[in-house]
Amino acid sequence: MLHDLLEDHLDKLGESMTADNLPVEEYVRRFQWDIRKYSVKNSTRDLVDDIVAKVTEVENELKAKQLHYTTVKNALNGIERGNQGTLLARNLVNVVNAEDVIVGSEHLQSVIVCVPTSASREWQESYEKLTDMVVPKSGRKIIEEQDYELWSVTLFRRVAEDFKNAAREKKFIVRDFEFDPHAKQNAAKTRKTMEMELKKQWSGLVRWGKTYFSECFTSWMHIKAIRLFVESVLRYGLPANFQGMLLSPHKKKDKQLRTSLEDLYQHLENRSGQDSKGANNEDDAPAGLGVGDYYPYVYIGFSLGFIEKAKN
Repeated sequence: MLHDLLEDHLDKLGESMTADNLPVEEYVRRFQWDIRKYSVKNSTRDLVDDIVAKVTEVENELKAKQLHYTTVKNALNGIERGNQGTLLARNLVNVVNAEDVIVGSEHLQSVIVCVPTSASREWQESYEKLTDMVVPKSGRKIIEEQDYELWSVTLFRRVAEDFKNAAREKKFIVRDFEFDPHAKQNAAKTRKTMEMELKKQWSGLVRWGKTYFSECFTSWMHIKAIRLFVESVLRYGLPANFQGMLLSPHKKKDKQLRTSLEDLYQHLENRSGQDSKGANNEDDAPAGLGVGDYYPYVYIGFSLGFIEKAKN
């Protein structure tokens, strides 16, 4: 989410992805159980349920905030699209002016027609004959672009529908448009209001994301610690007498570290009741927990690669 919001400011992404106001890597190196949030007097089941409940609440709130932000963004994008494109589909509020049409007449009205540039001559020679009661020489070219021209024609209201039908039969495109002298001002005001609302939603969502990224990441690390404790008890039994450590091997030194650890803790195999590699246990990312090779020590792997991936 933060990556999408900060796609134009990726240099600031690292500042937003922190845990307890520390860079993620530093938080992991300094990790300590937060007894203020997670009392050690509670059972592991209660601790896990509490963490899951909090993260689920954050997820639901995130969905609601993203929906609101996306709704405003899509509405603003719709306005942008309406002001672009060809004359066939463009919003005419910013194209047609008061001098281009008849305004406030009881009997006369203007019809807006989009004419292919290749048919411009045919249009100019025929529009007065498409139906009766067309005001002679009332055709007015409003704007010309590469493929199309936009024209207004003045005629009596009573023949407006007949004129439109006749124009369509000639392959001219009639644009349904009624001039409103306040429409341009109202459209500009609406756009400005939506731009301000989008900026407000963006700022709020970034602040919220920064806060709750920290909340979710620290919760994830506590789940890791609980899993380490539970698997150690299952492996070595009670009373609990073991030490958790964080090891971060240099690139291409994984196998060397594995060999050193196996030599150091080989004697623990007998205590754990295992004597060979068997069950699978695979490094996992924040999305889930998995299994990979068996080792004489309890191993729970995780990667912070998603942090770097998000920044790129």
